[in-house]
Amino acid sequence: MSARCPRCSQDPGECRCTQLQIRPDAHPLFPGLQAVDPGDPSLDDWCAFHDQNPHVYRELVALCRRAEERGVPQWSINGIFEVLRWERALKTSGEVFKLNNNHRAFYARAIMRDEPGLADFFEVRRSSADEYFA
Repeated sequence: MSARCPRCSQDPGECRCTQLQIRPDAHPLFPGLQAVDPGDPSLDDWCAFHDQNPHVYRELVALCRRAEERGVPQWSINGIFEVLRWERALKTSGEVFKLNNNHRAFYARAIMRDEPGLADFFEVRRSSADEYFA
């Protein structure tokens, strides 16, 4: 039997840390995210949400790409969040689709850092999320 992951205590086949190839100095749920303060509740909340809902990131990126294709060079993460909420409300039934507004800064910075061509898509203000994204 293989040793369990020291971060998440999962078997190697179940370990998200290994699957995401997280650096030792990174947050356990998001690759490349610097673990400046691993106990930050807003960071931990966002990482847990992102881990359980990776489709949200993909849908936000898709909305950014759609805007770009229509000639929108820059937009706000607030606007994209509201469009995603609206589109999901029209497509889903049952449980209400929820996005935490506190996650906006983290998503904006992750998208700008990790998505080719979107580095300047959002105009951002200073945020505690800045310290986690290099």
